[in-house]
Amino acid sequence: MSKKVAIIGTGLIGTSIGMALKKSLGDKLELVGHDRDPERSRQAVQMGAFHKSEVNLLRTIEDADVVILAVPLGAMPSIMKDAYDSFSTNCVVTDTGSTKAQVVKWAEELLPKHVAFVAAHPMAGREISGPEGAKVDLFAGATYCICPTVTTKRDALDVVVGLVESVGAKPLFIDAYEHDSYVSFVSHLPIIIASALISSTNKSEGWREISRLASSGYKDTSRLASGDPVMNTDVCMLNKEHISARIDDYITELKNWKTLINGDGVELEKQFTRVWEARERVISGADMTQETRPFEKIPSATDYLMGTVATRKLNEALDKWTEAKAAKNKKRS
Repeated sequence: MSKKVAIIGTGLIGTSIGMALKKSLGDKLELVGHDRDPERSRQAVQMGAFHKSEVNLLRTIEDADVVILAVPLGAMPSIMKDAYDSFSTNCVVTDTGSTKAQVVKWAEELLPKHVAFVAAHPMAGREISGPEGAKVDLFAGATYCICPTVTTKRDALDVVVGLVESVGAKPLFIDAYEHDSYVSFVSHLPIIIASALISSTNKSEGWREISRLASSGYKDTSRLASGDPVMNTDVCMLNKEHISARIDDYITELKNWKTLINGDGVELEKQFTRVWEARERVISGADMTQETRPFEKIPSATDYLMGTVATRKLNEALDKWTEAKAAKNKKRS
């Protein structure tokens, strides 16, 4: 019998997950989509993301083996509350939210005890937020963060890892708090920078004329400002401490660049060379193989260290679990 997977939220991420799962496991799954806007879920079905859509949230979740919450962060608490009595026993619930610590708290407080929750976040996306932006290969080769806690059930973790690998992504186990710190650097700050670029340039009295010269450089740099305003607002509200710290760092860095620009140009050229080399390392993946120092976390470095240690121990335990599972499967065969 096919396993029922219910995806709540048929925007870019939810629809892309549906498309990827249907391509890889379509004959083994019954994929059902739900969205507060029924037209979006119908569109997702027409795109091949789901076998069917369901207007009623509770009927969508009923008898589901897996429920994926692919909705804006601010909508998650109400969905967890509204669907409380409809989750089937031993249902695995996961999410795609771009902050994790608060989602984990919501799940612990609002989900029934007979379900297993595994927090997750795919590090992939586009500036197009609706189902029309969905791609079957959106997650191909992408990092997919999985944030287990001490109460996470191993069987549920196995299910989520399987789904992640089925959409073509690479699972990365990470502490929820540590996740929120890291994404503030590489995901959330870029959104603020792109948005600030738009807001600052649009304030110019001559912008109407200046905009005619806005070419690929401006458009590429400001691309993330086209993201979903609701989702971006939720991200900032739920990760404000980390993002605020990153903005302070960025302001300091801009001031340093201003000093270099007002110099004789020698140090400025050296700095351009350093950042060119740094970006090349990032693009090539070289930075991922180098040992890096911990970033200072909010509210304290001690909290950060605890997160780092917890993540390391978690990964060691999961490595042992994976090895044991592989040995067990080999013995069966």
